[in-house]
Amino acid sequence: MRDSPMRGAPRHEARGHRVYSRSKHRTGSLCRFVRVMAKNVEICVAVAYAAYCYYKYLHIISTSKIKKPWKKRRWWVKSIKRNRTREHMDRQLSELLMEPGGEFENFTRMSLADFDYLLNIVSPMISKKDISMRQAITPKIRLAITLRYLATGDSFKSLHYLFKVSSEIISRIAPEVCAALNEALKDEIKVNRFICIYRATVLL
Repeated sequence: MRDSPMRGAPRHEARGHRVYSRSKHRTGSLCRFVRVMAKNVEICVAVAYAAYCYYKYLHIISTSKIKKPWKKRRWWVKSIKRNRTREHMDRQLSELLMEPGGEFENFTRMSLADFDYLLNIVSPMISKKDISMRQAITPKIRLAITLRYLATGDSFKSLHYLFKVSSEIISRIAPEVCAALNEALKDEIKVNRFICIYRATVLL
């Protein structure tokens, strides 16, 4: 059996060797700790630098958006709607009323007398007040738009080109006028009982 290098040595030499071994072990552990911390510091520095760069990028983007020159609009509405006035629409409808050969009857699918009758009874319900920015569409035009829609089934976009009224406004005018017609003529309208039962069944 091979003797240990410390066997037979004086006690103080063996103790010194143990102290040296411990100090060497501690020094190695300290070096490893320093290396790990150095790596962590490098990672922290890299993360901090990346965060700083990202912050600068966001700052540049926000500043460029703020300093971006405002492009002044030449027109707030399309040219087809820009010339839409109450006088223009009334004149257009009046020209249609004066056309010979039943043009108005073909346009609304009813006589002028029936149109005037409906206009008189629904005008209070479909009239709108003028505002400071624009004039309200008259009841006559509202009724003509709705009757044209009911007579032909044209799309709101097609009616928009015909009356120079936006599709969004027509989509609100048609239901309002239909509700007014239904309310004004409810005592004169006879609805098939079978249709009422069918609709009630569908709703249930």
